[in-house]
Amino acid sequence: MAFLATLAYSTGSPIARFLYSGGMSPTAMLAVRYLLATLLLAATLRLWWSDQLKIDRRGLFICMLAGVVNGLSTLAYFWGLSRMSASISAMIFTVYPLMMLGILALRGERFTLRSGVRVFLGIGGVYLLVVPGGEADALGVMLVLLAAASFALSLAIVQWYLPGYSSMTVSYYTGISITAVVGTFWLAQGAEWSVPSWQMWVALIFMTVVGTYLARVSMFKAVRGFGSFQMSLFSPLETLFTIIWSMMFLGERLTPIQWLGGGLIILSMLLAFSLAPLYAKRQAARVH
Repeated sequence: MAFLATLAYSTGSPIARFLYSGGMSPTAMLAVRYLLATLLLAATLRLWWSDQLKIDRRGLFICMLAGVVNGLSTLAYFWGLSRMSASISAMIFTVYPLMMLGILALRGERFTLRSGVRVFLGIGGVYLLVVPGGEADALGVMLVLLAAASFALSLAIVQWYLPGYSSMTVSYYTGISITAVVGTFWLAQGAEWSVPSWQMWVALIFMTVVGTYLARVSMFKAVRGFGSFQMSLFSPLETLFTIIWSMMFLGERLTPIQWLGGGLIILSMLLAFSLAPLYAKRQAARVH
């Protein structure tokens, strides 16, 4: 589930850059994306898992809180993305495992030597990818860093307070909250809208189904299975996939030393997979 979520999320940045080039604003894109994804998830639950639409007040409140934090993260990231390439923004966002470490440490989560090696390799790979690429937009970098911090916090909230809830239920109610946050910002900006071409509609629908609906359900299943920090260690792989899609469809290119950084990212992922069953067992024991 973590790998599937990583692969699905990696398509978001290149598609967003394509939509920006067609004249769509980040907030308008996100408003349509999350509205359609939430409606799709609601229809899925109504048709096949209607019992999972039920949630108690405590669960609803926490889902809404996690959704607000995630919504702010989404807005910050995609506005930052509008100021730089998909590859660079994805690389900067990869620092969120380090932010996750600090957040989880406040709750007494154990940080092992193996986890430290994985983070070191992943961040080292990102360094080699970013530094040769030149200077990035300062405001864009700040927005993406803000997005990374708030995204780490939203995952921690889900792990701490929603371990006993269905991943589909959590996805649905956090999605409603994200849609409300993004929709409010869109209306506050004057509800700007330009009619997309058919190619843009295809890209937007793909982003909705794969990059939002499938990605969020898979992510919450993974967080329930082995924790938010383990999920965060997949971010370097998401960065690598994003670079590949950006090269294939947007014409972005990397230098040999940047590919060396990609190799370190893959190595960090191999270490992450080696301990995934152990962390899944610990998380299951903690829930029960």
